[in-house]
Amino acid sequence: MESNLTSLQRVAFGGASLEKEGQKVVVETMPMLKVKLNLLITVCAVGLGAQFQFYSNSVINNVAVELQHWINESYTAHYGVSLIDSEMTVLWSLTSAALQIGAVVGALMTRPIAERLGRRGGLITTGCLCSLGSVLTVIAKFANSFELFIVGRLLLGISLGGSLGLASMFVSELAPVQYRGMCGSILQIMLGIGSTLSLVATLPEVFGSDQLWPVAMGVPLVTSLLQVMIVWYGEESPRFLFLTRKDELAARKSLSYYRKQMSVELQIRQIEKEVVIDSQLPNGQGSGQPSLLKQLLTQRQYSRPLLISVLIAFGVQFSGIAAVLAFSKTMFVAAGLSAATAKYASVGLGLCSVLTPVISTALIERVGRKVILLSGLTVTAGSLVLLMVCVEVGLQLDSYPARVATVPCLFLFQVGFALTSSIIWIVVSELFPQSVRSVAVAVVSFLFFTFQMVVVLAYLPFKEAVGLSCSYLPFLISELLVMALLYKLLPETKGKSIEEITAFFAPDGQLPPQPKISSISKECESCVAIIHVEPVLYQKVMNYFHFNIIRDNVTFNIHISKEGIHYYSDKADRNKQAVLGIVLQWVK
Repeated sequence: MESNLTSLQRVAFGGASLEKEGQKVVVETMPMLKVKLNLLITVCAVGLGAQFQFYSNSVINNVAVELQHWINESYTAHYGVSLIDSEMTVLWSLTSAALQIGAVVGALMTRPIAERLGRRGGLITTGCLCSLGSVLTVIAKFANSFELFIVGRLLLGISLGGSLGLASMFVSELAPVQYRGMCGSILQIMLGIGSTLSLVATLPEVFGSDQLWPVAMGVPLVTSLLQVMIVWYGEESPRFLFLTRKDELAARKSLSYYRKQMSVELQIRQIEKEVVIDSQLPNGQGSGQPSLLKQLLTQRQYSRPLLISVLIAFGVQFSGIAAVLAFSKTMFVAAGLSAATAKYASVGLGLCSVLTPVISTALIERVGRKVILLSGLTVTAGSLVLLMVCVEVGLQLDSYPARVATVPCLFLFQVGFALTSSIIWIVVSELFPQSVRSVAVAVVSFLFFTFQMVVVLAYLPFKEAVGLSCSYLPFLISELLVMALLYKLLPETKGKSIEEITAFFAPDGQLPPQPKISSISKECESCVAIIHVEPVLYQKVMNYFHFNIIRDNVTFNIHISKEGIHYYSDKADRNKQAVLGIVLQWVK
């Protein structure tokens, strides 16, 4: 019986087997697609060039005093006057927010870059831009030009804004369904490593001095060049090549580079299936044709996922994480900790952002995206409540224990944020079909960094106006609102195919046609029955398959063709319904 099966069919059904009367037969299980080390190396490299670059968001944290002193000196040398405190606050907020301003611009460039240069070409471009921005922030010190430093951070932001969306698209299109969550979590781990390394590198014992801080600014140069080299050597996204470039040969080459050879044919069939499904979507969208922003905003099958994605982005940024990363030292000092203690407490926050995604990686394919996302939001909201109480008690009653308690509160906050942020780009890429994915990611990236820019620009002035404890209140309200809406609107996408997700959001009556059982024929020469299926969406996919199943010591020989599903049994039609259910589940 095993001799009747091709290697493709063995891979398609997971390779599980049972013994029956000395004969080995393959039992239908969930597809287990094998990947190569190339995929893991590429995902890590993409993370170094994209998520890791959040390094630049927090690298100025521990050296804020040193940088402000240098900026004041540079400003005085250029304009002949010193900055007063209020002016320094505004200029420092601008310097901090230059990264977010650039990221907003970069996010707007995501779609044209992704469609014209491809995912791989776009990441190479943003990597080179990141290298240039890093160089400018380093030489700014020696040129005594704070303006050059701001321009460098602006370029770093453009690179970050573009690469974040490109990375999520690239990785989601490279990874098989069962590995999407894990690969997305690897990107989040890179974000945590970047944030932690930025805080460690700027400690006084490392590069956190007046003379050595430019060294810390040069780290993105190394990581971005490493990403460029690895991605340059690799292959483009197979889905992009097949669906957008219409190059099946290049898509097969790409699949062979990232996955084991036996899974290439199966993956090509799955991509073909997406082409057929995409072509059946309302209003003629699909088959790789470019989508319009108007359709993304007005058609329910796109607008609902977009609303969910924007809510997640809003929840992530208005959790207050941007303020925590950029001003955590300021928060700790304002709460009563010494400057030295505050620096090391900030490093602890970074460590939380590394360890939490590791746990998320292990859980994401077990408990699902929605559970982890809502759990993260709950932890974040609870920690904000505790933080407000501890800060207020510490300041009003001059309670040292209450002030010290702000440290674990912020640690708990970081854990909640890391859980939430490990999900956002995975979900965004999963909610949209290929035809609108690039424009959807561009819109979400734009709003993601716009929200972050608002928080970074507004936090310090807002804190001065209302006080430290009350400055957390808008973040708490935002988290509670987002939690309630996502609980109602967000579906679970774990293990879901593109047609299942599309069907969930499509309006009634506008679902793409699904295969139906038109009849079950009892009369079949030498077989138990023929299940006649209307292969509306699967004309290019079903073709001919042949495999065997054992159920309760009964051997079923399954033959699937465009005409229907033939299955044969050595014992009448016993267990017909059980086998029928298994076969139909696989077909769907």
